[in-house]
Amino acid sequence: MATTPATFISTVITVVPSTLAASLAPTASPTTTLLVTTDSTTAGKSKEKTTELVKAMDEISIQATELKRLKEKVTSLETDCKLAQIQQKEEAQKTLRMGEKIKVLEKDLTLQKPLGHTKEMLWANMSMIFGHQFK
Repeated sequence: MATTPATFISTVITVVPSTLAASLAPTASPTTTLLVTTDSTTAGKSKEKTTELVKAMDEISIQATELKRLKEKVTSLETDCKLAQIQQKEEAQKTLRMGEKIKVLEKDLTLQKPLGHTKEMLWANMSMIFGHQFK
């Protein structure tokens, strides 16, 4: 049996991630250069792996975008919650002030002040009148 020497073909494959992955990058759009040494039997497998890597990068990019959206939603909900708490405190203070005002108005309504003043005047006049007669 004669053996044929394996033929190796050096191939440089440049993979450019999708625009979603590029939009998440902190710097310039990433370009990955993979140096792949293949022979005729592994060339198809290598291409499949590269395709799988690109798909995985796209999936990670989609997940990162979804995570970012969810974080923004949580921040928005926290802000809404804080606003609701502030409004609740303001309502509680307003209720307390109104309760105090109601107590004052009830006293005025029951005529405690006017009747008390009238009683004082009557007693003062009666003591003047009766005080002069007994002298």
